[in-house]
Amino acid sequence: MRPEWYDVQSIPYERMWLDDQYWLPLLLSGRTFAAKFVFKGHDVITSKIIRADVGTEELESYRA
Repeated sequence: MRPEWYDVQSIPYERMWLDDQYWLPLLLSGRTFAAKFVFKGHDVITSKIIRADVGTEELESYRA
């Protein structure tokens, strides 16, 4: 997808990677989060873990 600007209410999630619909709203609202997505190919999420409103200490534990 070519980078473009969109109104927050008009983000075309259907044209983006599947996981974007889960984490991008959290990012845009200023919330902290940690997420892990496992894909099968490019269009199937086989597992997902999303934790919102995590603290700094918990975020540090997710670093690779």
